[in-house]
Amino acid sequence: MKGFNNPSFGSAKRSNPEIAPFELEEKPEGKVFYSIRLNPNISSLNFICSQIHYMVTTLTFGLTDTLQPLILLDKSYYNINGDTAGTLIASILFIQLIIKVSVSMFYGYLSDKFGRRIVLIYGATSILIGFLLAPCFTSIFPGFIFAKILISNGCSAIAILPFNADYVADESKGRTAGVTITLNAVGALISNLLLKSLLYSGVSLGKIYWISAFLIFPAFLINSLGLKGGKYYLEKHSPIEGRLREEEPQQQKSMLENFKEAKRIFQDNGWLSIALVLQILGNADFYLAFTILALYVKSLFPPGTADQVSNIAVNNVQSFLFIPTLVNNILYGYYIDRTKKVISIVILSLGGGGIGFLMTYFVETPQDTLLYVAAVIMGATVTGVYLVSNYLCFTYSPRDKRGIMLGVIQMIGYIGYVIIATGGGYLFDHWRKNAPFMLYAVLSFLALIWSLKIYKTRLAS
Repeated sequence: MKGFNNPSFGSAKRSNPEIAPFELEEKPEGKVFYSIRLNPNISSLNFICSQIHYMVTTLTFGLTDTLQPLILLDKSYYNINGDTAGTLIASILFIQLIIKVSVSMFYGYLSDKFGRRIVLIYGATSILIGFLLAPCFTSIFPGFIFAKILISNGCSAIAILPFNADYVADESKGRTAGVTITLNAVGALISNLLLKSLLYSGVSLGKIYWISAFLIFPAFLINSLGLKGGKYYLEKHSPIEGRLREEEPQQQKSMLENFKEAKRIFQDNGWLSIALVLQILGNADFYLAFTILALYVKSLFPPGTADQVSNIAVNNVQSFLFIPTLVNNILYGYYIDRTKKVISIVILSLGGGGIGFLMTYFVETPQDTLLYVAAVIMGATVTGVYLVSNYLCFTYSPRDKRGIMLGVIQMIGYIGYVIIATGGGYLFDHWRKNAPFMLYAVLSFLALIWSLKIYKTRLAS
């Protein structure tokens, strides 16, 4: 493969022989939704609902990750010791991550086998039950842990559904990724504003959990009505592809066989290898933006500060982090589609994000201007990591293996999550309160070096 200016960029047929036969035929063109070309038989409603799904998913992540440290530290609920909060929350996250790693590939396989909607409804139901139970216990083990396992299980199910890959033509996947991540930022901002309004109104954290549950669950169910419910991605889109499937019938493969095949595809394709590297950090940024940032900002206040005051301060800092992503993601996606220079966004996201996280080293008070500047820089840059990772995965994954491919990439992403959650949580208690940010900055620079090496040795010739 040549460099980014080569017009063949965005087509998987050169880098992935498995899907080459399906790229040779002339496929009927789908409709254009504004500047985004959709796949055949996909309606504007399908596309709009797919983007709403991503937004509601991030809203869910934002609520669960921000509420967790707040309710654990709250004197009216679990009231854990602030001096050991980092290690305890890291332990809880480690248990959650074991669940996520265990089930993400399985749900990807199920979504390929039975369709997307049934996995979506199952995941939303698991989240609903977890949210309802979270404030009902007095002990962390096993009560709160059980509720978090249900939430993590549901989040894993809804996070692996590859609607962009199903619905959008390759030529528009870059700007679509930008739109999706921007709507993710909208979802995060909505969760932020919802918490802000409820906290200012004096609503207890337990009631906030219940209010969130009865908002999220109907949103997923109603929105799913506008999605393709069956296995659309396996439907025949042209006479040639139909003949290929008839002439070369394949037996149903087991999940293990699909996993081995997905692993080989990742290894053979340089762009997918970069996607894996980026995804190691792509999941951890949510943890830092919601959970660790909440712990960090609260730690800057003197002991004895009212929870209401510190919770509102957490919410305000997060607002400065989320707002820049609204504009930048659109720009990143548009830039990728126009120039195909993905590596530029990789450098900006990893390098700029690392600098933003390092700036927290010099923050001393919750009112420090540098804290808000660092939040803006992180919000404007780090979001590109997740955008590029998803863009590459959606563009280069074979259609009939998108579920399992996204399941694998999510599973790999949880590795970085585990490192930062456990290592960062321990260092939070025993070294510095901004230690998780320092750890993420170091990993960002290492990921940048690794990505550039893959690009130089396998893609840039």
